[in-house]
Amino acid sequence: MIKLLGNTTAIKSRGIIIGLMLTVAGLLTGCGGGGGDATASVTKEEFVNRANAICKSQAEQREDALAEFNKNLKSRQTPPSHAEERKYLKTVVLPSYHQMTQELGALNPPKEDAERVEAFIRELETAVKKMSHNYFNKNLSNAMEMAETYGIKCG
Repeated sequence: MIKLLGNTTAIKSRGIIIGLMLTVAGLLTGCGGGGGDATASVTKEEFVNRANAICKSQAEQREDALAEFNKNLKSRQTPPSHAEERKYLKTVVLPSYHQMTQELGALNPPKEDAERVEAFIRELETAVKKMSHNYFNKNLSNAMEMAETYGIKCG
């Protein structure tokens, strides 16, 4: 949450920068759901295995970056500032989730599950867009629950 300290120009500048980042992120993530060769058919198991590999890879990258972030904080023995937390969110977490959304959206789900998978990806895209304001948003929880129900472990 941004605290107003009398510097409205800085706050407006941050808002413009965040807005531009979200616009670019929206362009990068596209509309999701089913890129690639629409004629290729995969089984649910194949799709879930591919999706799990994507989610695992991105989670490992976030975990490695978090370990480094925490290591740097421990060396100075002070809690992170709000600005440092926001920087970590913007430079590590958001790009990771954007990449994950892109990669999941490029997979072809089984034809019979396409609508269900596309709904999960749309919910994930919405969550990613909202993450710049609140990391723990309801859309992220919903997207992860939708994925889990389908068999994808992205949490």
